[in-house]
Amino acid sequence: MAINRLHESFEIFLVANPNCNKSEVVKFVKDFIAADQAEYKKNADSGKLTFGKYRGLTVEQVVNLPKGQSYLKWMTNQLWFEEDKFPMLYRACVNHDIIKA
Repeated sequence: MAINRLHESFEIFLVANPNCNKSEVVKFVKDFIAADQAEYKKNADSGKLTFGKYRGLTVEQVVNLPKGQSYLKWMTNQLWFEEDKFPMLYRACVNHDIIKA
């Protein structure tokens, strides 16, 4: 989750910047959000998962992992996983016989 990544990054930031002020904290959070949004767009545009423990991997990469196929089957059975929301992932799952067309 993004909040967990933000928390971990913020802890590192505070160790490196123990005397930071409010404006530095605000800048850190804004920069983190911008980077997270850029990563999301990059992953979405290249057909990679934008969420979950396999975030940043393609369906082809996940299929070849020990629990990859079961994860993809679980994912595709969720109500929020729709073709119009995740068109590239949906097509990749069809191509790998995770979803029957």
